[in-house]
Amino acid sequence: MSDFLSPAWIEALATRLEATGSGSSPERLVIQYFVTTGRGDVGYHVTVGPGGDTARAGAAPAPDVTFRMDEATAIAIADGSLSSEEAFITGRLDLEGNTAAIIEAHRMSGDA
Repeated sequence: MSDFLSPAWIEALATRLEATGSGSSPERLVIQYFVTTGRGDVGYHVTVGPGGDTARAGAAPAPDVTFRMDEATAIAIADGSLSSEEAFITGRLDLEGNTAAIIEAHRMSGDA
């Protein structure tokens, strides 16, 4: 994961999301991520919804939910060695905003 969270990584994420065509959520949801790294803080946001899914670098103008974590936690979640639920419960992941919206989106995706 040498380029994890780099501009190229965020662009590749956007390309993958946009290639799926239809959105992954019946309701529009903007999820913002802030990751503290040794290179400084990295922010990006993902928008999911019936019109399609996108990812963009930087802060979202009006996020529904914001996740904050350190780089080790982000890597562990990304590689599947740590679930976001466990990261939250153990205090490695902070969640702000409309928690009901993220829980509903998770439930609707069939991951619950």
